[in-house]
Amino acid sequence: MERVEYPKILSVNERALSRLFGTCESMYSMDMYPFNDYSKYDVTMFDPKLKAITRENQFSIDCQKAFDLGIRLIMEATKQKSKEDSF
Repeated sequence: MERVEYPKILSVNERALSRLFGTCESMYSMDMYPFNDYSKYDVTMFDPKLKAITRENQFSIDCQKAFDLGIRLIMEATKQKSKEDSF
């Protein structure tokens, strides 16, 4: 991820979205499992067994991180709305 400078590139988007919406936070989820059945596709660059292991170990963690991110964004939006209403 750092090799292709994704954090640097995505931080530009984060700053723009923060200016528009007041807050922005990114969550990265890597090494995804793009196919449910690898036998239906001619994909030689991935090892389906390793992808399955990664999914088994990482998917629920990433889902929890996404859920927690949603909670933080809602809490921040609620705080901002309260501040706006008090003016």
